[in-house]
Amino acid sequence: MQDTATSKIHKLEVTDDTLTSRGGLAFFVKYLEAIGIVGLLLHKFAGIKKSIKGVSVRNLFLQVLYFFFDGTSRHLTYFDELQPEEGY
Repeated sequence: MQDTATSKIHKLEVTDDTLTSRGGLAFFVKYLEAIGIVGLLLHKFAGIKKSIKGVSVRNLFLQVLYFFFDGTSRHLTYFDELQPEEGY
């Protein structure tokens, strides 16, 4: 998967590909980049270091924002339920 920071969406077209329910997150990513929310969060929480899993603080903030926007759960404790899954 390409990094969204260097990949740009130039146009939308019809496709036969199947999108998941999270397919709209690409537009949410563009929105977050456009408003600069991550930069504001990083400035406010500058003292925080990487997580135990080695995830950067930037990616951690993005993961939480995507998680809330996705609508699967509105509770941070849901990450505890996801912890055993390899993808998380």
